[in-house]
Amino acid sequence: YRRYPVRVQLEGGWSIEVPGELARERNEDHTWTAWDQTRTVWFHPLRFTKPGGGAPSAAEVAEVGRKSLPEGAPLPPLDRAGLLGEAVFGVVEEDGRTLWRLSGVTGAPGQLAVCNVYIENEADRDWAVRTWHSLRHT
Repeated sequence: YRRYPVRVQLEGGWSIEVPGELARERNEDHTWTAWDQTRTVWFHPLRFTKPGGGAPSAAEVAEVGRKSLPEGAPLPPLDRAGLLGEAVFGVVEEDGRTLWRLSGVTGAPGQLAVCNVYIENEADRDWAVRTWHSLRHT
């Protein structure tokens, strides 16, 4: 039983910190998911190249990701250690349930991390933001 936070290594050099008690799985399309009864963290990495074959900067990648964000209240951006990201927070319907979702995108040189955090209680918003902000890239 894992009762403390753990840093999970993800594809493409990414990692994230989640509560140790969350169940976790990776599927064939490279999506990683962790969950319990009231929270779910969903991560998917994407790689980008410029038309000439070079890697775009974190800012260029983040700009591409920003265009994919759904409507929602903007959250504090991520700007740390060469990573740039933005996220929004809002209500969604999933499988007949009303949930709150943080939809975040984080750019690193040549890579974009798409990270969604679903929670049942709006009061867990700060936890969702901390989880998204815990993304690292090496």
